[in-house]
Amino acid sequence: MAGVCQAQQPLSDSAPYRIWKRFQKAQSTIRTALTNICEPPGSAAECPEQITLAHLQNAFQGHSLCPAAAFGATPLSA
Repeated sequence: MAGVCQAQQPLSDSAPYRIWKRFQKAQSTIRTALTNICEPPGSAAECPEQITLAHLQNAFQGHSLCPAAAFGATPLSA
């Protein structure tokens, strides 16, 4: 969400909510794609979103973009 906060274009009041909801609905797709990049992190988190965010951070560690943007810019095989 940090990337959203740093966006140059102003967002509507409901935009962060809509982005979060899309992220929540895409959990299984995101995690499946991430397993092609690296193993899931060993996490004690109970929240699936926290696990996915940790997996994104591991997969794109050291990337010039934030993990979410790097994931979006990475061509993944279907």
